Amino acid sequence: MVKKIVIPASIAALVALGGGATYFLTAGSSDPVVGASDYAVVEKKEVSQSINLSGTLGPKRDVVLASKLTGPVEALNVKVGDRIETGQVLAQINTDSERGELNANYAQQAQNYAQSMAAVEQAQLQYQQTWDALHQGLNAEVNGAENALHAADHEYAEAKKLFEDSLHNRNAGIDDALKAQANAVNSARDGVETASLDAVRASFSALGTALNGASEDATDTAQKLQEQQASKLNTQAIEQGIAAVDSVNRARQAWDALNREQKNYEDALVKVDQSLATQQRAVAKAFAARNDAARGLETARLQANNQLATQSQAVDQAIRAADAGNAVAAVANRKLELSIGEASVRAPIRGVVTSVTGQVGKPVEGALLTIADDTDMLVRGTVSEADVAKIKVGNEVTFTTPATGTKQFKGRVSAVSTVAESNAGEPEKKTKKAQFPIEITVSGDRDGLLLGGSGKAKIVTAKSKPGLAVPKEAVFEEDGTSYVLAIDGSDEGTKVLKKVAVTVGKGNDFETTVESKDLKAQDLVIKAPDLYKNYEGVSVSVDKR
Repeated sequence: MVKKIVIPASIAALVALGGGATYFLTAGSSDPVVGASDYAVVEKKEVSQSINLSGTLGPKRDVVLASKLTGPVEALNVKVGDRIETGQVLAQINTDSERGELNANYAQQAQNYAQSMAAVEQAQLQYQQTWDALHQGLNAEVNGAENALHAADHEYAEAKKLFEDSLHNRNAGIDDALKAQANAVNSARDGVETASLDAVRASFSALGTALNGASEDATDTAQKLQEQQASKLNTQAIEQGIAAVDSVNRARQAWDALNREQKNYEDALVKVDQSLATQQRAVAKAFAARNDAARGLETARLQANNQLATQSQAVDQAIRAADAGNAVAAVANRKLELSIGEASVRAPIRGVVTSVTGQVGKPVEGALLTIADDTDMLVRGTVSEADVAKIKVGNEVTFTTPATGTKQFKGRVSAVSTVAESNAGEPEKKTKKAQFPIEITVSGDRDGLLLGGSGKAKIVTAKSKPGLAVPKEAVFEEDGTSYVLAIDGSDEGTKVLKKVAVTVGKGNDFETTVESKDLKAQDLVIKAPDLYKNYEGVSVSVDKR
């Protein structure tokens, strides 16, 4: 058996002769030996381009739990690292202050409610008393006005009867013309009665008070109405004011017409009998008194009805005030009740407790604790400005962590920032090259990964089609053609170094794909062809691995 002594390529390079040949010393053989570290096996696979990233493992989101309560923390039921479920009670906060305030509110609100209901009952009582008095004939103003009208009716009837009896007894001079004048006076009086009452109703509606009399100066009445209209500034008030002015004007016109007819009638009666004219003036006076009494009664009734309406509104207002007080109280109570209901701080999500800042016995100040939602885990890191443009969302990633050794984990790029991370507040880093944040979402197996742990990731930015992969340094060029130096021959037979032309495909810093009809998977190629290409066609021995 021939014993071969191998001189590694790194040493052989130092003993190259002037002719460029490298001698491999052997014992009992003249064949040079290719060391195990000087050749590589051709593999059929994808060759990918990648960017390395060092990052930190973390959750997709953190939920910081705080409280609007300010009382002391009574209990903290979790610690950092505890896994929690949605709805789990994590902390308890003392709410004695809120409970005391709520009880004080209840007491004050009960007192306010009692007062409000007393006001409602008082308003209802006043309304009922006024209603009863009006409908049972006990309203003093209405009764007085009715009595005045009855008396005026009686006086008017007496004066009218006395005149008619005298007129009946006096036949001489009573002709059809005089009768026509009498009918005209009666018709005018009917018009005055209607117009006067209409004016009272319209003016009362607009002003809220009865007119002193339809015979008062219409200009004064119109002035009052205009003042009332200007103060209300609403369509209904304007319409009522206009209607009242029209009614007053019609009443004045009716009185003017009556006065003309009355004068003509009296002048005609004087020609017949002075006493008849005197009696007719008494009738006219009694009519005016009766008209005043009728308007007075209408005014009293309208005032009574208005009083009822006002008192009805007072009842409604008292009820609304009570309801409003209850609503305001309910809002205040609800706020306190919600605060008390928040005494138990519950987990809004399932996850892992990553920090506890609250302290038992001390008032709540800001955050109590933080929960990491580790449903999705991320690797967060940064890359250089030169590399960030090569990375796309969706790129495949493999990574390892110190805690899990050589175990490979998988993920995909889920976010690529187009804004460099800020160095604000770190003046010593202002000269540092821009770094761009990258997020990688972990997929598949996560067993052994630790939140907050570090990881070394390889982001695949490009990938070739499956092809023959060789070390990048195995390829060399001569006269514009790419070659590899292959070890040709069977495992047991003679092996010869042979230069094989190849077409170079995609690759990375370490290996590349090639195409060649003279190369196949599992062939051997020299990794450092510059040290061996002078032996093209020379038989060699291969040191097996």
